[in-house]
Parts: sequence; C-alpha cells; structure tokens
Amino acid sequence: QASMPEFQKYAKLPLIPLVVAPDDTGIQDSTPILERVEADHPEPSIHPDDPTLAFLSALLEEFGDEWCNKLMFQYRWGPKPDRKSTGDRLAGLMLQGHPLRFARPVFARFIVRRMVPRLAFAGANETNRPHLETSWRRTVELLEAHLESRSYLFGERPAFGDFGIFGNLVQASRDVSCGAHLRAHAPAVLAWLGEVLSPADQKQAAIGGSAAAAGELEHDVEGGARMVAGMNRVRRVMALEERNGEPDGVDAPIIIARVGESGDQAVARHVAEHGALTDANRDRMKVVVFIPATGSGRVA
Repeated sequence: QASMPEFQKYAKLPLIPLVVAPDDTGIQDSTPILERVEADHPEPSIHPDDPTLAFLSALLEEFGDEWCNKLMFQYRWGPKPDRKSTGDRLAGLMLQGHPLRFARPVFARFIVRRMVPRLAFAGANETNRPHLETSWRRTVELLEAHLESRSYLFGERPAFGDFGIFGNLVQASRDVSCGAHLRAHAPAVLAWLGEVLSPADQKQAAIGGSAAAAGELEHDVEGGARMVAGMNRVRRVMALEERNGEPDGVDAPIIIARVGESGDQAVARHVAEHGALTDANRDRMKVVVFIPATGSGRVA
C-alpha cells in the first residue's frame, strides 16, 4: 500500500488512480493509463480492427468517463438512502481493523458532509437532476438491449468503450438507487459488469466498496482516524444540527486541515476554494476544523 510521500513523488495532480510504470514514471487517470498499457502491450488490442468501430469505441469511452460519472455521482450523493449507505460503506473501509472503528457512524456522516457539496463540481444540481435521471434510465435501457445478444459492447472481446462505461456503472451498481434499478431492469448489464470485472469465469468478485471514492478522500483525511480529541465535539455539532433540522450540516462545514496546515490556514483555503462561509445562528457552532497532524479537532 503506497504511502502519501510515495504518491506525491509520482503524482502531478491530487488524483487517483496512479500507476508507476517500469521506467519509474507516474501515470494518472484511467484513460492515460489504458493508453499507455495499450502502447506497451498492443496485442491483444483493446481497439476493434474496423476503424469505424474503433472510433465508436473511443467515443463510448469518452461518454462513460465524462458523462456516466455524473449519472453515478448524482445518485450516490443525492438521495438520502444512497448517501447514507455510501458514507457508511466508505467509513467502514477507512476504519477497517483500526482501533477507532467504533467511530464509523461519525466518520460516515463526515464523509457525506464532504461529498454532498461536490455534486455541483461533478455537474449535478437541482436544475439538471431530472435530465440526469432520464439519461441514466435511457443509458441502461440502451445497454440492456445491446448486451442481450453479445458479451461485450463490440462482440466477444472487451474494448476501450467497455472499460470507459464499466468504471462508473460498476460503482453505480453498488449503490441503493442505481443498484435496485439495474437488478429490476438490466440483467444483461449486470452480467456484462461481472464479465468485465472477472472475464475468465465470472468469479464472485467482491465489489462492495468504492476504492476510487475512498482514494479521493485520502489526501484530506490522512490521519483522520486518529482524531480522538475532536470526536465528542463533532458529535455535539451533529446533535445541534439535527435539533435545528439540518441533518446534513451543509452550512456548518467540517474542514480538514492538510498536513502541516494550521486551522486558520485550512479555513482560508476552504474560503478560497468554495467561497465565504455562510453565517450561522448564534446558538450554533459555525465550523469544525480537524488537524490530522496533531490528531485533534477544533471547533470555531
């Protein structure tokens, strides 16, 4: 398991996945990684032989990578049952085997607070939510009809387009709303997801958990499981929010200081990235700052 210093040695951006090539160079993001592996190992190719089909495969990869992530993300962090389930799952992964695993419910809520505001960055909001939901249903409908008569999008061998769409759909299949929709309406799509995940014999692969989403949180929550000193204060903030009818605490953000960053610096960075903090009622705590380097939490 790579350490943060090792990740920073190769990463040009705070993004995963990251692969270190044999020549000791770092490659980030799934599409460049696929392209590099294809260049180094061209046989068997992930591109169809026919140029027209190869173009369609590349187009579907782009569709899956840049559009299907919005479909998955708006369901994962939109409906309350989805975000609650995902937060709990990710908290379980982060605290697995850790002495503070008893704090899983607290961490689950922390993850939800961090991710819900990111819906807008993924292009999902209340204005376009109906369009994304319609697009999800139509995408699944078209894939189901197409995959009823073939193992993969372009026949009996996976292609570039399969990998692009697979990544976000397999994530969606683990969530409450999308998973229920796929089980009810898309058995061929589910079979295809299993085939891409384990092509040789469709072993019962464990696909519970989101390594991508957990990795996205890795930088900001490094050492977060050691924040014992701030845990009770976080619980008090949560209880206060629930009493005021604000279960998601969107206007009382929890801010995670990066390693070496003071609380004031963390707040300044948050304001620079997300805008000024909203004013809260006088009887409420306004913001919680976690400082991973010291294992403490501070309420301001």
